[in-house]
Amino acid sequence: MKDRNTRIENRKYPRITRRIPFKLKADDFVVVTQTINLSCIGVSCQVKEHIPFMTRVKVIFALPCPDKKSESICVECYGVVVRAEEAFSRSRANTVVYNIAIFFDEIDDLEREKLSDYIRKML
Repeated sequence: MKDRNTRIENRKYPRITRRIPFKLKADDFVVVTQTINLSCIGVSCQVKEHIPFMTRVKVIFALPCPDKKSESICVECYGVVVRAEEAFSRSRANTVVYNIAIFFDEIDDLEREKLSDYIRKML
């Protein structure tokens, strides 16, 4: 790796770094947040409340259309929290937040293809 700006991603599934609003749902909570980065196999984001490692969540995206002429693209799937780290939010006066990563362990082929197409268009 050279440096952060010239780093080449060597991943099987490309990811994008964009702020896209989405929802996380579980039996006892609903959280609205934004992506930090997104691939067709997972997402990372920041949340205000602690969501424990291995928590199963429903993930609901309304991906904005790249051409801005069409409606948003709805994608729904299920995932598992595979990382949950405490952090401090500079934008929220150093309050505690949590950086989490979710692996999509249950996603239909059509939903994955919608995500993959969107990511490809955004690269």
